[in-house]
Amino acid sequence: MARLFVLVALMVTGLAGCPKAGADAPTTATAAPSPTWWMSLSDGKLHRGLDEAPVGLYLGGEHDGERFVPGGDIEGNGAIGAKGEPAVLELSSGRMVKGSEPRPAPPLVDGALTADGFSPSSRKVRY
Repeated sequence: MARLFVLVALMVTGLAGCPKAGADAPTTATAAPSPTWWMSLSDGKLHRGLDEAPVGLYLGGEHDGERFVPGGDIEGNGAIGAKGEPAVLELSSGRMVKGSEPRPAPPLVDGALTADGFSPSSRKVRY
């Protein structure tokens, strides 16, 4: 009688149908966390991810107090390959350097200066 009671209790509470730990993978999607730091590609400004979520095209990464260190390639949405004056975005400082000026040391992003700001030519960072 006690076993029957336990079985009924498990069925009523729904525990009898629970999979074993690790047997089924969760299917619920979760939002990706904001990077610790992110750089807006349109203007080269650095933002703290805990203060604001990334907007437009950006690079997530780390900031050591002096330099930004990208953690991957370009993410987000925005114009890629827009026409304009050839330039590169120096990622350590966020400085935009025209193609006619000396090329800075990597990491950097190739692109163009447009009326809307910097537009990368691809989603790749040059190291």
